[in-house]
Amino acid sequence: MLKFLVLLLVLWLLFKVTDGVFKGCIALFAFVFLGVIVLAFLGLLLKFWWLLLVFFLLGVAVANKN
Repeated sequence: MLKFLVLLLVLWLLFKVTDGVFKGCIALFAFVFLGVIVLAFLGLLLKFWWLLLVFFLLGVAVANKN
């Protein structure tokens, strides 16, 4: 459970950094690209791929709101 919470925190920080550095659609693609790299590096890509989808959809909702 602790590993999951740490992974969630890392992905959230990565999401906020890419959203701050890039704007709009490029930020979403940068997050997905970097998220896949982070999860693959940790060996958790097949187990937690759905987290990327959740953050991607969250980013789409935020981008459409602005």
